[in-house]
Amino acid sequence: MVLGALTVEALRGLPAHTVRTEFSCSCGDLRAYTFSGPLLHDVLTAEGPVGAGDVAVTSADGYRATLAWDEVAPERGVLLAIEADGRGLAEPRLVVPYDEGGGRCVTRVAEIRVGQSG
Repeated sequence: MVLGALTVEALRGLPAHTVRTEFSCSCGDLRAYTFSGPLLHDVLTAEGPVGAGDVAVTSADGYRATLAWDEVAPERGVLLAIEADGRGLAEPRLVVPYDEGGGRCVTRVAEIRVGQSG
């Protein structure tokens, strides 16, 4: 399964959730953020059931993060954010709230692939 051309406008049609995160930055400080948007799980299952496999999220500039299917379970709170700290985003952003370093937060999400090879 491949999802491309995900727009903020299209994501507004799904139920929104809010997560507060704290990520360590390279300077050693913790930075707090609040993100809102639909759960990644809801986006992936909106068209029907999805089989298990890795979920690979790629940005417009080629940055890629991979999550195991279990990591996108609704209770994990993984979002495709359309707002950050109360401000609208121009493009969706993957937010993995339980990642302390924020390395799998993908800005400018361009494509999502689900499958055994991601």
